[in-house]
Amino acid sequence: MMAEVDTLAFAGQTVLAMLSVFAVGVVWYSEYLFGAKWLSLTFRGKKFKDLKVPMMQKIIFCFLANLLQSLTVSLVVNTYNLILGPALSLAFAVSIFISFVEAPHYVFAEKELALYLINQGYNITSTVMATLMVCLMR
Repeated sequence: MMAEVDTLAFAGQTVLAMLSVFAVGVVWYSEYLFGAKWLSLTFRGKKFKDLKVPMMQKIIFCFLANLLQSLTVSLVVNTYNLILGPALSLAFAVSIFISFVEAPHYVFAEKELALYLINQGYNITSTVMATLMVCLMR
């Protein structure tokens, strides 16, 4: 049964979660963390400055994906009235499960293990972070 949550609080939880997911992505894929390795595995032989891609379209897509991820987290946490510990455990478990689902795609696409670990590490971290933000705002 969904706990009583006012619309403004729910929107605030979702936006804070979305911003935290976006921030994790910016740091995770920066040159200071995993960005250089991710770039070398994704765009062989190129550096960040060499990429000639329409970044605004990619940023808008990521923004929307982060919003949907955060909305889903907010809905689950509020629908099941989860407190911090169980919510984080569930977020971690579901993220690990999804990582296992993704594994065959990397194998058959002949992508390197390091790329899989970088991307799935981000997915796990961002989902747990979104869940933390939603729980802290309740």
